[in-house]
Amino acid sequence: MGPAVGRNSKIGMNPFRAYHGVNMLRDLTILFLFGALVLSGAGCATTNSDGTRSTAISTAGGALAVAANQGDAEAQNNLGVMYAKGQGVPQDYTEAARWYRKAADQGHAVPQFNLGGLYEKGHGVTQDYVEAARWLRKAADQGYAAAQNNLGFLYDKGQGVPQDYAEAAKWYRKAADQGDAAAKRNLDVLNRRGQGGPGLV
Repeated sequence: MGPAVGRNSKIGMNPFRAYHGVNMLRDLTILFLFGALVLSGAGCATTNSDGTRSTAISTAGGALAVAANQGDAEAQNNLGVMYAKGQGVPQDYTEAARWYRKAADQGHAVPQFNLGGLYEKGHGVTQDYVEAARWLRKAADQGYAAAQNNLGFLYDKGQGVPQDYAEAAKWYRKAADQGDAAAKRNLDVLNRRGQGGPGLV
């Protein structure tokens, strides 16, 4: 799961034109917002009519890279997402992991979750369920529902942590209580197997 980059309906300008109307290097907030807006498709197309990538998407990556290199954690995470998806840059999980780690080390839940996911799958890093659990726990402890669900799954399967159905149920429930659909399904499966623990059915 990547970051939720939403659209701001109050922004009545084309962000691509706005980028060229200010000195972007002086304002990290503008750099980040510009990159996020373009990647979300707000105000300008990310592909041309023939399906090729538009100039805007490449410029968005450049804007995020400047902000990321100056230490902006959200920009670092979103740049990681671009590399993970091959969006505006060649797909490169190693680069994705590098940028996720920079943001995760600043204590942000989303990149911690993203980095944990790479360790789960072995994308860009050596597959390591212990490291996956470590990063997912950091995000889960901050209340990030997707991380809580994934951490529950690791306990459910005994991957990177001792198999513990009670712990799995605990984390599934925390995520399910926030409306996470996958966690609700996982908790239901655990309960139907009779492994959800007392009071969790």
